[in-house]
Amino acid sequence: MIFNDIEYFTLRLIRKYLFSYEFLTKYGKFVPYYKITSGQFSPKLIIDRYLKYKESENIDIKGKTILELGVGATNSTCYSLVDHGAKSCYAYEPYVRFNKEIDDKIIEQNSPYRHILDKVIRIEDLNDVGPGGIDIVFSNSYLQYIENLGELCRHLRRIVKDDAWMVHRTDYRDHFFKYPFQFYKFNKKTWRIINTGLSRLRISDHVRIFNENGFEAKILDQTIEMKEFLKFKSENKINKEFQHYSDNDLATVMGVVSARVRI
Repeated sequence: MIFNDIEYFTLRLIRKYLFSYEFLTKYGKFVPYYKITSGQFSPKLIIDRYLKYKESENIDIKGKTILELGVGATNSTCYSLVDHGAKSCYAYEPYVRFNKEIDDKIIEQNSPYRHILDKVIRIEDLNDVGPGGIDIVFSNSYLQYIENLGELCRHLRRIVKDDAWMVHRTDYRDHFFKYPFQFYKFNKKTWRIINTGLSRLRISDHVRIFNENGFEAKILDQTIEMKEFLKFKSENKINKEFQHYSDNDLATVMGVVSARVRI
């Protein structure tokens, strides 16, 4: 266990201070225990999930104005959403720089996208979206990076319509993927030293915060790795900051939360 902690700490520090996002985009496949964003080069996997969730909730995206949170270095998912019938799509990305080279390659490989470019608007600030104009909000592997979800909720409440629908798919693992539960061992002070952006909020936190900020949220889907978590729990001391969570909450590695405006 001591070796695991040393390996974890060392590689996390290297990841935080030496590897930029641009470096990982190019060479991430060679970095131990790092996984490249699934939508970086093709939107299909993410879009398939979005379409599955909207079908389960009987939502139609045709003719709707969509906001996607955390689109990454390209607008590929928004191009695909418009190609599937959306009226327009705001591609919101406040952290990652736009990679025109990769984006152009995606457009080149998907000729229909060339005719809808004007319907995709890339933004870095939600204040660029007018009030009450958004029908649907999507996000994939974005909420795990948001420390102040309440502030985001207040922005969303301003810009969505009263009958808007949201779905957020979140990766709740420690993103040092060899050790998916390792970050439960550290208090906030230690975590700040090695953290590469994860909030460590659990799915119950996300549901609660949405509900506290003008939405009615529920869990649509949840992947729980209880066997692996209980093994980790038996071999490691979980920090007291996480001891009030249920085992189900802590063992959740992937979750989907949907929300509507509370009228």
